[in-house]
Amino acid sequence: MGRATGVLVFAALLVALVIHVGTPSDRIRPLDPSETWLELTALAAGEKDRRDRDPPSTIDELRQEIGEILEQHDIPGVGIALVSKTGVLWAGGVGKADRETDTDVGPDTMFRVASISKSVIALAVVKLAEQGRIRLDTPVEDIAPEIAVDNAWADSTPITVAQLLEHTAGFDDMRFNEMYVASDGDDRPLAEILAINPRSRVSRWPPGSRHAYSNPGYTVAGYVIEKVTGEPFERYIEREILRPLAMNDASFTLTPTIRGRLARGYSGRRNRPVPHRRIYHRPAGELMASPAELARLVKLFIDRGQAGEKRLVSAAAIARMERSETTSLPVLEVAYGLGTHGDPSHAAIMRGHDGGLPGFVSEYRYSTALGLGYVMLFNSTTEAVTDAFASVRRLLFAYLTRDRELPSPPAIDLPERELQRYAGYYEFESPRYQLTGFFERVDLGAEVVVKSGTLYLELGIGLRVPLIATETGRFRAPGLSAPLIAFGQRSDGTRIMLLGDLYYEEGNALWGKTRQRVLDMSIWFMDVGVFAIIVWLPGWLWVVIRTWQRFPLPPGSLASLASIGFFVMMRMFDFGSEVGALGEVGLLSGTIFALSVLFPVLSVLAVVQSIQWLRPGYRMRGEIFDMIVDQAGFLTTIYQSGWRATFYSLATSVACLIMAVFLAYHGFIALCTWSW
Repeated sequence: MGRATGVLVFAALLVALVIHVGTPSDRIRPLDPSETWLELTALAAGEKDRRDRDPPSTIDELRQEIGEILEQHDIPGVGIALVSKTGVLWAGGVGKADRETDTDVGPDTMFRVASISKSVIALAVVKLAEQGRIRLDTPVEDIAPEIAVDNAWADSTPITVAQLLEHTAGFDDMRFNEMYVASDGDDRPLAEILAINPRSRVSRWPPGSRHAYSNPGYTVAGYVIEKVTGEPFERYIEREILRPLAMNDASFTLTPTIRGRLARGYSGRRNRPVPHRRIYHRPAGELMASPAELARLVKLFIDRGQAGEKRLVSAAAIARMERSETTSLPVLEVAYGLGTHGDPSHAAIMRGHDGGLPGFVSEYRYSTALGLGYVMLFNSTTEAVTDAFASVRRLLFAYLTRDRELPSPPAIDLPERELQRYAGYYEFESPRYQLTGFFERVDLGAEVVVKSGTLYLELGIGLRVPLIATETGRFRAPGLSAPLIAFGQRSDGTRIMLLGDLYYEEGNALWGKTRQRVLDMSIWFMDVGVFAIIVWLPGWLWVVIRTWQRFPLPPGSLASLASIGFFVMMRMFDFGSEVGALGEVGLLSGTIFALSVLFPVLSVLAVVQSIQWLRPGYRMRGEIFDMIVDQAGFLTTIYQSGWRATFYSLATSVACLIMAVFLAYHGFIALCTWSW
């Protein structure tokens, strides 16, 4: 090995280390977790959403406080609309729509509102249902038999239109190659979009048995609209929904008007501009609208379907959108209905929808009982936006309800023997993404315990929450305004638990906890392996280059390389999902494939290497290596080829092998993301 080669290897591994530093193990999560973790965010918020200080008393004070939040978190801007029963109280913005052109956010600034599109699609479907042109319980195959849907329970439980809208069809979420449009001029009909990858439309369990958020279901719903109306869904919705609401510029199509007023999205640690990439599943998330326009959608829900002088849909239709009716599960008030879900994290329960695309995060909320609502549209998806998002939404609610006396959240006392009925260990069984669902199953294992007369929910991610009974079988967390947890039984007697829309089944506590601890320990040893390379690699390269002898790699070296490969692969997977590069053949997806093959190979070789270092011949060469490195002044007190290095080598290589077996079992080895 030459000196130049050694330097290049060392530099390459240092780059890998830098990448790993940005990928702590607790960030290994499914793609786009914003919807999946909504309920957990509400739980963790707890009392934080209660008023902890006097709310602003004027719009100017509100704007000033929002501006301070944006500045604190380095967020470019946010579009805001406040709505009451009497009308729009204020529509405008704070901060910049475009930092490069120094453009302020205003009431007519357009944003990509992402999954808020689903509320509009659902509204169009219930309007068609009221006109008698469709039934919500009609099987999809009766309307669109040409759309491939794989449902093993089709004879007894066909997928209905309502199940598409309530995310209870059992579909996986969209696959990588059907996420982002490859070229800006690609405007394929929905039938062709749905033909890209039908594997995302496979019912993983009997339809109606549980909820799992799925964008492809809404694209099928958009196609159903086209079949029933005989025209593109965009045209029907603009004429029948958006224009009657005076949302005159809002559209699923990037028109010249929208292009000139569209906020620039920012992302990354440095808030860099995000390229505008459209998504294939347009009905699920391609709507663009301004704060002032979305305020009229919020007003429609508050007014129970009345749009000014015209009734768009009946009050009964709005009520149906707010209910979940397609499952046999215990129904919570916060459950996902037709394009809306409940939010108990404010001091009064609200409904609405959220949305997220690279560079944009959105939310609208309303309460008919209070006669108020708000719209909040950010043009940033940096890590800091999570805290800013939570702070601004609390501020908006506090301002809107500053003169209101809000009811106390429900609570009843249950005897300890009643609480013991719900105690046990529950496995998470409704992952949004089947491919990465195994991480959710490990992290979201839940134990319900009774301690000193109080029921506690303990999740694998380290969250421990006391539960307050609101009625038999229903519980809420402190600070929440409505129950978020429900217990029940399947027809076969298996106990189940709902955490919002997340579905759990009674499981084996010993297996669940052991699995989580083994994987956590494996990741810990792999973390150690990554940083151990800083110690052994310089010494090994120095010995090889100085002596020109063939020394075996030090113990644990292959485990270190395998660990780096794993973390770099997961970081690339995370980054590729954000930028939409996993669905196409390229450097990033090709590297993920190579690493997903290399990692298990290195893991096996690492175990073999560790066993070899137990042999006397290898130990002797290791002692020579230690002696030479020690003379050179390297950190042999941290890393030597003695028993400590042997233990480290065995532990880290076994940790890598455990992770490799785990990934292989769940189909994550030799992963071709472009064809998944």
